[in-house]
Amino acid sequence: MNRSFVPSLLALALVSTSLLSLAPCATAGPLDSSQVAAGAKWVMHFDCEAMRESDPGKMMRAKWLSRESAQQKLAEMSEKIGMDPSKDIVDVTLYNNDFQRDRGVVLIEVSQIDGQKALAHLREKHPEVRMSTYEGNKLYTWKMPHPKGGQEYITSTLVDGSVIVMSSELPKVMEAIDILSGKLPGLSSSSPLAAAAPEGTIILMRGTDMKGAKLPGKCPVLKQAEGFSFVGGQNGDKLFANTVVVADSEEVAGNVASVVNGFRALGALRYSGDKDMMGIIAGLKTSVEGKTVSMEWHADAATMMKTIAKMKKKYGGKHGKRGWWKRHRHHHHKKDRDA
Repeated sequence: MNRSFVPSLLALALVSTSLLSLAPCATAGPLDSSQVAAGAKWVMHFDCEAMRESDPGKMMRAKWLSRESAQQKLAEMSEKIGMDPSKDIVDVTLYNNDFQRDRGVVLIEVSQIDGQKALAHLREKHPEVRMSTYEGNKLYTWKMPHPKGGQEYITSTLVDGSVIVMSSELPKVMEAIDILSGKLPGLSSSSPLAAAAPEGTIILMRGTDMKGAKLPGKCPVLKQAEGFSFVGGQNGDKLFANTVVVADSEEVAGNVASVVNGFRALGALRYSGDKDMMGIIAGLKTSVEGKTVSMEWHADAATMMKTIAKMKKKYGGKHGKRGWWKRHRHHHHKKDRDA
């Protein structure tokens, strides 16, 4: 699934709602493993409702919605497709049965959509769009530019009035329809992808059967891993981020833990005089058992928000809107040029 059409989910994926002028409300929650293919090798889930209720989510939402340009974009989108992405997207799930780029499935749960407007907008943007049917569902297929050049086809439909299904492979959309209707099984409860997540999880990312797979990206840790799990969110007044890596050897697991502990030690040296930062750093714990390395982090949400504001004040004014990131990016690029 290419990154270029992810923003288009908001404007184009709703084409299949032509059966309904207004869909019923959906209910947010953690990953529903029954909606993910039984043979999935990886899954990502983003709980938008949980994000909106979290302290970081409220901060980012307030900042984003305070911009006139963002307000205009949302107003235009609401007019064109009858949905406000800032409040009507409930959650998003992505998965695939292999690790090929651009070939996954996207499930978007929404609370409100106007199918007639969305379809009209799609036809305006893509006059070549064609419709087919499968198991009583209307499937819409159109072409979009591929980030590496050329064109690719995207197919979308709406299931049960609230779940948008998208993929660049028509058979996977059809399979997803069968999974959502119960005709095909979802993930087994024994799958590591289906393991329970902590209450308040906002984002979940997991992979399995990774050994020997041709993974996208260049992360050396994942290249030497058999499985991976990350969950992050907010439970009560605590933020949390838990990572588990099942390495392909005990040596790799030990090296990963050593790297993480090294960064924690460097952070403690750098911010030894900052009580709030030291508390945030102290919340990171690592453990190794055989080939499995676990990293658990938690911090007080109010302290974290206070620290973010403090860092923004310290670096933002001197280094533009990107602040700390812009400063350090330029620093490292200069080192590369001088090398």
